[in-house]
Amino acid sequence: MATTKVIKDLLASDSGWSTSSESGLKMPSSNAAYSGPTAEEGMMRNEVGQVSNLSASCMQHFNGTDWKNFVNTVQCTTTTCNYPTTATLLYQMESDGGSANNVPDTCSGGLDGTSTNITYAAGGKYGNAAVFTASSVSDGIVSGFAPSNMNTTSYTFSQWVNFDNINDEQYLLSNFLNSSGSYGFYMIKTANVGNIIVDIFNTSNAQTRITSTALSAGQWYNLVLTWNHSTKIVEFYIDGSLDKTSSALSGTVSTNSNGLRYGRADGAAQNDLFVGKLDQVRVFPSALNPTQITQLANEVGC
Repeated sequence: MATTKVIKDLLASDSGWSTSSESGLKMPSSNAAYSGPTAEEGMMRNEVGQVSNLSASCMQHFNGTDWKNFVNTVQCTTTTCNYPTTATLLYQMESDGGSANNVPDTCSGGLDGTSTNITYAAGGKYGNAAVFTASSVSDGIVSGFAPSNMNTTSYTFSQWVNFDNINDEQYLLSNFLNSSGSYGFYMIKTANVGNIIVDIFNTSNAQTRITSTALSAGQWYNLVLTWNHSTKIVEFYIDGSLDKTSSALSGTVSTNSNGLRYGRADGAAQNDLFVGKLDQVRVFPSALNPTQITQLANEVGC
């Protein structure tokens, strides 16, 4: 009888504001920054901080550790290697895979990275994120993949980035090999303003450059860089939207066998290293089109 009464009260609408209707039961709304009562296993909520299946919210359940999405029409994609198309690697940044200093590649495991002073913590864009503190000059992640064939292959580099501050110049991604004069390319945040600069160099060390719209600290951004080897043009996307397009690079791309560096660059000073969080790193052996890049920005967490 007690259970029956609780359900009846929950479904009642005597007060004029009800928790239900013939259309369904109203769940409390919250988001990733929720700071209310401690969640317990089995709880449900309407998470309003993300888009799911073209809706401005997503139903979630608490599994005892973290909030997880209920996904009906659209399956979760963050653990899928070839999303939205054939990929080279995927670093989910959930943990070190049980091996110290390892950065597991979800796609094949053949392109695992190695890390220095990187930890994994809650508060990522999807689950955990890799945390960069720049505590020493060697901090960062070195990927097991090197884009040494950029003259014959197009690429897309996607990552979710959250800056701790915007007051320092910080390397986000590079295969810059200063010691041999083989500059390759890099993506760097400029000091104070928070713009992103992308430079790709030719064999004479001349470059094509884009400078992005300014970003803010403490906010997650999906930053995507595409390189088209046929046109020799760079495009830069922020949260699924094209932000800047470069002029065509002249000559031949300067390449090397340096594995991709995340959060650092060869020869960079400690105060030039990235400080913040990195999540859901993907590399594709093609220049993704705008529709595919929008899909990346709208990934569904598992």
